[in-house]
Amino acid sequence: MNAKLLALALALAAPGCADHRHSDEQSVPVDQVPEPARKAAAAAVPGATFKRTEKEIEDGRTVYSLKGTAGGRPCEVEVTADGTLMSVEYED
Repeated sequence: MNAKLLALALALAAPGCADHRHSDEQSVPVDQVPEPARKAAAAAVPGATFKRTEKEIEDGRTVYSLKGTAGGRPCEVEVTADGTLMSVEYED
């Protein structure tokens, strides 16, 4: 009986333990990214060519992840819709 109650309690508590700050990512065409976000990404990684873009909600803000290459190196830039730079990452 106690094992069944414990299992039920864990099942009911588990959804509340999830991180609800992030929603699912959505692919969007690069030309659909707001201009301030595109300009901020281009300024952060001069010469980059962005091929893929994903949009998600983080802490109530729309964040765009622009993925592409700069100087032959894969890169990813995260910016908000208003052009605030969140992060720049390069892959080796």
